[in-house]
Amino acid sequence: MEYAAFTQAAQKLRAALFAEDHIAAFGYVWGREENIGISVRKSEKAMQMAKKKFYALSDLRRSARPAYLNSFLQQFLGGTFVPYLQPLYNLKTNRVYGAEVLVRQIDTDGSIHTPVEFIDMMERQHLISLMDFQMLRKACVLMQKWKPQWPQLIIRRLIALCHDLHMRCIAEGIETDSRMQLLRTLDCDRLQGYKIGKPMPAEEFFARYAPSGAPAAENAAAEAPPHSSDP
Repeated sequence: MEYAAFTQAAQKLRAALFAEDHIAAFGYVWGREENIGISVRKSEKAMQMAKKKFYALSDLRRSARPAYLNSFLQQFLGGTFVPYLQPLYNLKTNRVYGAEVLVRQIDTDGSIHTPVEFIDMMERQHLISLMDFQMLRKACVLMQKWKPQWPQLIIRRLIALCHDLHMRCIAEGIETDSRMQLLRTLDCDRLQGYKIGKPMPAEEFFARYAPSGAPAAENAAAEAPPHSSDP
């Protein structure tokens, strides 16, 4: 089943369970795992997460929670908890190579609260897994947003390094027009990959790429001067 159809079916089932006052917890994953047990365990984990979220936010349990916790959960749902990135530095390369994802709470007036102010309470109320999941999800979104730009910066610097050393830069594994155009923009010198051509017999190579009037492969080999180790 394709992802779109699977997601639509899962959302319909979730809506049906919600309409029946959450008669059952529901978790699902989509993928192509060869081991069905892995998919089952992932689905169970998603179901447990959904169950914890329901009990944490259900109106049926609202009266049993302290007022401050109700307010806290509303802020959580409203997106006032955001990921902050603290740089990780490599002493050998003298560069930032990544970041640690940390959580911060942002008030409506712009005040910033660190985890020391709310993590303990979330752990006592068994809500910390919700926070972990939300920060992981937001970190994945950030990675998807910035990942294409980081490799481009790295490639640009590698090409520049080759040129600084008076060397030509050859990029391998080029399979698409977009990659070819990107490397042209970054001033790469040479390309190799299926976009240009797959490995082929010598006869086919010379038939395709030999200059006009050049001898055929077997003739070129026959006419080549003998190799000698003498100076």
